[in-house]
Amino acid sequence: MTITGKYEVDKNFTTVYSNNRIYTIPRNARHNWGSIAVGELSATGHPITQEFYDNCVAECSREGTFELAD
Repeated sequence: MTITGKYEVDKNFTTVYSNNRIYTIPRNARHNWGSIAVGELSATGHPITQEFYDNCVAECSREGTFELAD
């Protein structure tokens, strides 16, 4: 699956914001990615709101395309 969107990178993960979904791609295990959509609950039980998503996208200066393995 190919996704395109704004993204940020830290020491362990690449986080991509695309089509109201947040994709988390581990640096050293690219097949073990996960995603969560606006309206769903995070792993810690916090709701992902449209406002939260929009704020995250606004903070990103990079945009790219990523190929995710199933």
